[in-house]
Amino acid sequence: MSSRFLATTVFALLVWAPLEFPVEAKDSSHQQPTPPYLASMPDRLHWIVTFAYIPKTDSGTPAAPPPADCPVSIDTTKVGTTRRIVVKFVDGSTRQFDIIGAQCFTELPALGLQALKMDGTYVPFQYFDLGFSFTGCVNQGSFKEYTTYQGVPAFHYQDGSTEAWISPETRLPLGADLTGQVKTTYQYLAKPDAIELTPQEQKTLEIDKRAIQTLQQLR
Repeated sequence: MSSRFLATTVFALLVWAPLEFPVEAKDSSHQQPTPPYLASMPDRLHWIVTFAYIPKTDSGTPAAPPPADCPVSIDTTKVGTTRRIVVKFVDGSTRQFDIIGAQCFTELPALGLQALKMDGTYVPFQYFDLGFSFTGCVNQGSFKEYTTYQGVPAFHYQDGSTEAWISPETRLPLGADLTGQVKTTYQYLAKPDAIELTPQEQKTLEIDKRAIQTLQQLR
């Protein structure tokens, strides 16, 4: 057998033989969540939650429209114990809430800027949450699957009343629903450096600080 024939045969085999590549094994480390299942609220964060209200009930009958004071979007900037929350409502209005420690500053019609105590009795608006809305299902027992949410990887959780999709990388919500009523999506923006308070807010906080100091001196 000539060397030319051998060379031709080897070349033909290389060209026509199907190429086989090693199959890369799937990384299973991201398929099952490990604690923490949901991130603790970061010290600095800026995020927007967009709300969509489900128009029909499970029976197919039209649901009642959401009240005018329900949010369409909630834009929250958090730095330490200070939050600036801008809410757009179903009726088209917008309102700002500045939460500083245990006080909430907001403009009330005909009353101007008010400082309201966050003592558990005052709820600034419908679906207000100091954490991440509708993520009560995020725990080991409610984990359903590793999937995608709007094209990105997600851990999917669901219980009897809420459903959530959590980023495997950040453990922050990508979306969360109140089953049969509300769907929300989360968007994260650049981390804020500071929140500038209004002069009136600063004055009120200074008055409260002096009052607390006076009470402490009298004890």
